[in-house]
Parts: sequence; C-alpha cells; structure tokens
Amino acid sequence: MIINKITYKKNEFLVEFNNGKSVSIVEDSLVKFNLYKGLEVSDDFDNSLYEQDQLTRAFILACRYLSNIKSSKQIKDYLYRKKISNDNIEKTIDLLTEKGFLDDYSYAVSYIHDAQILKKHGSKKIKYSLFEKGISKNIIEKASAEIDDELEYNNAHELFLKKANNDYSFENLNKVIRFLLARGFDYSIIKEVINYEKER
Repeated sequence: MIINKITYKKNEFLVEFNNGKSVSIVEDSLVKFNLYKGLEVSDDFDNSLYEQDQLTRAFILACRYLSNIKSSKQIKDYLYRKKISNDNIEKTIDLLTEKGFLDDYSYAVSYIHDAQILKKHGSKKIKYSLFEKGISKNIIEKASAEIDDELEYNNAHELFLKKANNDYSFENLNKVIRFLLARGFDYSIIKEVINYEKER
C-alpha cells in the first residue's frame, strides 16, 4: 500500500492511500510516522495509524487540560466527555504519569495549600473534597501531613470572629458552630476558639 496524497484540512492532514482508504490525522502523528507522498506502507497501516492517532489526540487534549494542575480522575472525566475510548484514556493517564505530567500526590498537596490559604477550608472538608476528586485514601492520608495546624486554627478563629460579630448568645454561637463544621473544621478546634474568646 502506498500513500497517494496528503492534504491539509482544518488543522488536520488527510492521508489517502492507493487502495482508496484514507485516514485523517493530526500534525503530531504525521511527524511521528514521517509520512510523505509515495511512502510504501503495510496493508494494515491505515488501522494502526488511526489507532495511534487517536492516542495522540487524547494525549494532546490532556496536556491542554493540564495547563492547571488536575487529578487523574479529572483528566479521565474530561477525556470521556471528549469521547475518547476507555483504552486510550488509560494509556494517556499512564503516559502522563510516566512523563511526570500527572501526579495525584502533588495535586493533593497543591489543593491542600490552596484550600487552606485561599478558601479557608477546614481539614475535614479538604479531605472530603480530595476524595470526591478521585484521590485515593492512601494519597489523601499521606498528603494530609501538609495541612498546617496553626493555619487551621487561625482560619477557624478568623471565620468565628467574622460570623459571631461579638454576639456570643447561645443561639448565635450554635449558628456559628454549624457554619464552621460545614467548612470542615473539627469541633475540638471550634471549641478551643470559643473558649479563647470567652476568656478574653
């Protein structure tokens, strides 16, 4: 089988063979296989070219999506929405991990820092959010060592002062406690903050 023609169309290349078959591929695939007009290839080359091109497309999509750090599950969900086959999704995840582009532990640590500093979430909410994002329990447990206990207390204290607004009535304190629990702070930390403020 011989390549009869290669035509550029809408950011893709249409590779046409002398047996009437054709495959539309991205530029990365064209370069990878060093394709050119007149190149002689095996009779089943069109099938393997298509399969490899689909994997290349998945990898390109994933890399673009990775411009902001993502978890493995987020990448999988994104590629699934882009109608990438399950087989190519798994291969892409393996390739990204192998090249160091995808690391759930690094993602978890980065998420913890952002959640504490920017969102002022408590450790329980942070861990639950990581679990929802598909991070394994082992990685969550390991990454949790990066949770800053002092920052955890300071965040709870700051939010308490803001919500309590100097109203320490039983009704208002219960309302503030529910708010802080919903933000993921442990009751022991909340109690410590309340006791500190009451003793001032």
